[in-house]
Parts: sequence; C-alpha cells; structure tokens
Amino acid sequence: MAWWRRSGPDLSGFNREGLLHQETAGGTITYRHYRAPGRYSSWAKEPRRWTVILTQRRFTVLGPHGPVVNVPWTDHRFATLDIRLDGEKLLIVADVSKFGADASGYVEVRAKCADSAALLGMIRLLQRHVG
Repeated sequence: MAWWRRSGPDLSGFNREGLLHQETAGGTITYRHYRAPGRYSSWAKEPRRWTVILTQRRFTVLGPHGPVVNVPWTDHRFATLDIRLDGEKLLIVADVSKFGADASGYVEVRAKCADSAALLGMIRLLQRHVG
C-alpha cells in the first residue's frame, strides 16, 4: 500500500475517458458469505483507502490492489449494484456472483467522501442519462 500513498493511482486511462470526478477517501470493505478461489469469509471487515472515479464511460472504485468496482454505465450489471448512503458514507453493495462465475457472496464498500450525498446524486444522474 505504500506505493499508492506516494504516487497515487495512474489516472491516464480515466482522463482519456472523460474524467468527471476523482476523489480519494477512507473507508472499509466488508465481506459477507464470500467465497472466491483462495478466499472464504463468513464475515470480515477491513480498513481501506479508495479512489472513487466517475468518467463519461464508467464508475470505478480503486483499492490498493486494483479496482473493486469497475462497471461501465451501459453494462446491465450496473443495475445489480446497491448504491446508497450509510450515514455520511457512500455504500456500494455488490453480489459478486453477478460479476464472476467463480465467486459468491456480497462485498460492501464504504467510502467517506467529502460530499457523499452529492456524489450519489451524480452517480444516479449518470446512470440514468448515460446508461
């Protein structure tokens, strides 16, 4: 994780897609009844730093090891994401079986953004107009 703190994620690909919003935020990831090759957890919660990115093409949440959420606005799986507020945090709940045949369970990403309500509004607007 030290490399990310020093240099930050490479945003060049996102800039080419028309970067609309980029924000680094603290938060957590929670695994519920999660199974994937090499990993199982009935429940686990871990602290994380996220980079939340909105482009004209997709919604992405980058963690220290790569994207946790990376869904184009036009992808039918976007509708399976439960995106809402949890207090002052942006909450994204994903049924991982919708994104990969070799995984099951749920992943919850919480990000304490500067203005989570405004960001949620922007996500919903882009989902309606681009998707």
